[in-house]
Amino acid sequence: MTERSSDSAAAAPASATAAYRPVSTVGVIGAGVMGRGIAAANLEYGRSVILFDADGNALQEALFEFAGSRNRLQARVRAAAEIAELADADIVIEAVTEKLSTKRQVLAAAERVTRPHAVLASNTSSIPIARIAEALSRRVLETYEALERAYEVIQARISLGVLAFDRGDYEAARDHYPAAIARCRQSGNRYGLGKCLVNVGNVLYALNRLDEAKAHYEEALPLLRELGVRWGEQIALNNLGGVCHSLGDAEAAVGWFEQSLAVSQGIGYETGSVMALTNLSDVEHGLGRPRQARDHMRQAFALARKTGVPWLMLDCVVYFAKQLGKHPAHRAEAHALLRHLAEHHPMDYMRTNALNSIEEIEAACPAAERKRLRAAAPLESDAAAVERTAVLLERAEP
Repeated sequence: MTERSSDSAAAAPASATAAYRPVSTVGVIGAGVMGRGIAAANLEYGRSVILFDADGNALQEALFEFAGSRNRLQARVRAAAEIAELADADIVIEAVTEKLSTKRQVLAAAERVTRPHAVLASNTSSIPIARIAEALSRRVLETYEALERAYEVIQARISLGVLAFDRGDYEAARDHYPAAIARCRQSGNRYGLGKCLVNVGNVLYALNRLDEAKAHYEEALPLLRELGVRWGEQIALNNLGGVCHSLGDAEAAVGWFEQSLAVSQGIGYETGSVMALTNLSDVEHGLGRPRQARDHMRQAFALARKTGVPWLMLDCVVYFAKQLGKHPAHRAEAHALLRHLAEHHPMDYMRTNALNSIEEIEAACPAAERKRLRAAAPLESDAAAVERTAVLLERAEP
């Protein structure tokens, strides 16, 4: 989830639960990593799932996964050959590729075939929910809000925690989870427990309570592995690498990031692979391994360009420019890239990352050079930043 649009209503109070119909069947459009995770979450809560994907191979792979490590859930999930088979779903959640036209198309198709009371929801990625819903007559919710309408105590707490986290209210986010964790332990809901532990780890990581975050990820990891929740495993591994890096244990960080990369590649999660490769490059550069750092950055950048996801490519540019700025001969190029991204990257934390790197470069410069860097003409566009990075990455020297 990213931003919530202004037309998204707040969660309804408990007194309003009677206004909502019970949720017994969930339709999921998209059988990739996110689609499978959403399907698994609903199956764990006892709902039936109808899974559709236009790519028959992806659909069969998802069913094979449920028949294997998640075989206890298999009986309540079935494949749909076409969207029309989602007609009986109480909620339909799209988790397709991050393209506005595709999301609108599948939700419009779902709106035509589902009953009037059915809830339509979107795993919005970086696209505002209001833009996705513009062409529809029915209101579209974000995934967490849609699941919250079922008024499951655990899921509602998780949803509220995620929403607070997304708006940067980390203390409020943390406060939503103790009740959910206690309920999961009491009821034996191992999937819910693993999910809560990862989310609390993310909150503690954001609060810079690194040792506590590490403990939560380490408790979650074996649960997620046992249950076959590989997308959750990938998140825990990647964030364990980040925590260890922040704690100064770079070698441990490399190990976690390598495991995260292996899981991402195993499930075909290209975004996860890019993040793991970028993180590996960042740590290896700090360890004085320039060739390994450059090789991993080249792989990350090539894969990010293959996905076509703008923010993912720009993330690579930021991390590469940080490394480039350490070399006096390349300060001007790094500074120009970072200046552009400090203003234009779509994510706050990456703009901050770019600003911090600019400060590091300028602090290492004589006053005259610093003045020249600040006076240089800015890059014209994100595309120019990406193309410039492609050229710089192909240079022979690490």
